[in-house]
Amino acid sequence: MSDNATLPTLEKLEVASWRDKIFPLALWAIILGLLFRPLLWNDWLQIKAAINPAALSYSWKLLGMDILCVGIVFVVLYWLILGRIGFIALNTFREAVRNRILYFILFFAIVLMMASGVVKELAISASTRIVTDIGLTSISFFGLMAAVFAGISLVYNELERKTIYTIVSKPVHRYQFLLGKYFGLLLTIYVIVAIMSLFFFLVFNYQANTSDEVLEKVLYATNTSGQMQMVDHPGLVKAVFLLKAVVKSFGQSVGNLFGFATGAVSPNLLVAIALIGLRLMIVTAIAVFFSSFSTPALSAVFTVMLFMAGTLNEDILRFGMHLRETAIKEAAGAAIPLAAYIKVNLAYLAALVVPNLDSLDVNSEILHGDKVNVWRFSVLYAFSYTGIVLLGAILIFRKRNFK
Repeated sequence: MSDNATLPTLEKLEVASWRDKIFPLALWAIILGLLFRPLLWNDWLQIKAAINPAALSYSWKLLGMDILCVGIVFVVLYWLILGRIGFIALNTFREAVRNRILYFILFFAIVLMMASGVVKELAISASTRIVTDIGLTSISFFGLMAAVFAGISLVYNELERKTIYTIVSKPVHRYQFLLGKYFGLLLTIYVIVAIMSLFFFLVFNYQANTSDEVLEKVLYATNTSGQMQMVDHPGLVKAVFLLKAVVKSFGQSVGNLFGFATGAVSPNLLVAIALIGLRLMIVTAIAVFFSSFSTPALSAVFTVMLFMAGTLNEDILRFGMHLRETAIKEAAGAAIPLAAYIKVNLAYLAALVVPNLDSLDVNSEILHGDKVNVWRFSVLYAFSYTGIVLLGAILIFRKRNFK
């Protein structure tokens, strides 16, 4: 980040126009709405049973809880984004979109998801499951790569350019600088996720709109004798139809991006994308945490290791329970040995410290066609864990000596 990019923005903070203040807030509101709308309306989108008074009352209670949570988040974001944090975040976003590494990541992700469309021709029965698996895995993996490569050097680059000394000398607190960096990076990652999701939905909708059954209805018509006959100029008809299918699929994909399900894109798939956004929110906070006191190389290693451990969180917890049951069984009513007691508690401590990313992974349910039930505690856990990690990063960054 250069002095010309950051410092004038901070100097003009007090006299900034309302238009300049509302832009980052509106951008954040749109991105959050795109990602998390399916979570808020998950029950309403999927419940197909008849409405009864008890179910209606329960739905209204859930809606009230959702509105309250959204209101709290909106107030917090309003306080953060319209101040110095918001201007630093917006400047970080502008700098990140010029990062060529992110463009390479986005390019390979889009190519991989678009290439998954050939699976339709190669796989006979499980093409939808394969495309779903490839798409969700690509969004999660390349989102992780974007968080790691962009997050690990947030603070380090400022130290290398020595712009951090000028920034902190301004009326900007260190926590504002760090949170601004985090929200700017998170906004960048969510924009990348939204673009990848758009192309992911495009593959699904295009395959549905150009299926063999649909093509047969377009290329064949019933003649006067009641027999099926190919239409005149079938090549031209097919080309025009495919062009219209692309336009129609793109429109449907934009609707999917705003949380509206279609025949090809189910509500479960929209919920999966939203949960990926929550996982990336945690991973980005972890990357910022390590970048606040470590070098980029070590930050990348620590972030990836913690992410991998987070995907195994429930396995770690089950391992601790297994150790406890084994220790109790071997003790045969006596006191558990100290070594076994330490092992059990270390496993429980690891499960507590490592982020539980398993609770935010519903890919297996989607691939097996099961209904996705989002546990509200998991959503609350994601925000709480992110807040704790950012608090730790702020405490470390406040005590850091830049000399």
